[in-house]
Amino acid sequence: YIQTEFIKRGSSGVFAKLSTRSPKDVLMESQKLKQILKNNLLSVPKEDQNGEMIAYINSLIAAGNFTDGKEIIDVFSHSERVYVDLKRWLQFSTELGEMLITLREFDPDLRAHMEFRGFVYKNKLTAVTQYYDTTFFPILKEKEQIYKQRILTFFEEIQPLIKLENYIVDFVCFDDKIKVIELNPWATTTGASLFSWHKDRSVLMNGPFEFRILYSPV
Repeated sequence: YIQTEFIKRGSSGVFAKLSTRSPKDVLMESQKLKQILKNNLLSVPKEDQNGEMIAYINSLIAAGNFTDGKEIIDVFSHSERVYVDLKRWLQFSTELGEMLITLREFDPDLRAHMEFRGFVYKNKLTAVTQYYDTTFFPILKEKEQIYKQRILTFFEEIQPLIKLENYIVDFVCFDDKIKVIELNPWATTTGASLFSWHKDRSVLMNGPFEFRILYSPV
């Protein structure tokens, strides 16, 4: 079925995951990642550890581009994350609802600094953070206000279309457009990136709006 969808859609590649999580653990150990990373590190100056981290994350993103249905099944079948999530679903399927394999068209222009996580409480966007919380992206520091305003404007456009009151939303900000990657449950089990569910709970629920990025390497 997955291979048929590839052919039918004429897709050059997709990102694949369960309803819950992706098989990232397999990708992190794959030869595919190692080869992509080797090439990406060629443009990183020596001893630039932050640059190496950016190259690693971008390589991991690229390794998640699947171009064959058999590759997806192979990766899923070797993933501990997938195994744990499916086992839990088999035990609690009534409470957890449907479990799906989701395929999202892969955009080769996607880079790590473009991804953000937003917190929405009572239909209000209370906070936004860069998605990858351990890496400093110079371009975010340089264009912080531009990204902030673009996301706020975009959220105002899409908010009436989302039939939820409380949720966490992941955005990707390309130069010419913003897309919603996915919606996640409003729960402490969803990662808060540069925010803390314990320390920042008041902000996440009540505002005032905060936009958080790193301003220097960790």
